Amino acid sequence: FRSSAATLVCTSPYHYPVAEAWKGPKVYYTTDMLSEYPENDRSEIVRVERIIGGMVDLVCANSRRNADYLVRDASCPSAKVIVAPNATRERDILPEPAWRPFDLPGAAAGLPRPVAGVIGNMAGNVDWLLLQDAVAATPWLHWLFVGPAVGSIPDPDRKSTRLNSSHLG
Repeated sequence: FRSSAATLVCTSPYHYPVAEAWKGPKVYYTTDMLSEYPENDRSEIVRVERIIGGMVDLVCANSRRNADYLVRDASCPSAKVIVAPNATRERDILPEPAWRPFDLPGAAAGLPRPVAGVIGNMAGNVDWLLLQDAVAATPWLHWLFVGPAVGSIPDPDRKSTRLNSSHLG
């Protein structure tokens, strides 16, 4: 790589070989505690986070818990670690509390109330067995799942629960 004023932002600890070769400023931006995903080898994640944390100029964690882990377990120098919480734009925040539920959009408009929802990627980081139990324990709720179902789920029981999510309610 040539020297560059551009900043490299690594979003995976496995990007460390690119960070090592990069001549400009480097940031490790992490939004999840990958070491806690059941399909990941915790010691391997800690190992590569130690490598990338040692070579970047700044480590951005999206929560205090994640930042504490990076300093404590992955040995990232605390002076490099900042917390940049997940947030939303001010224009997306209501100026006052909603006094009644909003209408549901599109295909969900016909669901009876109350509705409980899960938004995001329906992947291996969702505890499908816990979610199945929650749905079974709340027959008075109607559940709505919004988002793609991509990504592998190594555990066969959890994978089966996601694949057969129509029985969740």
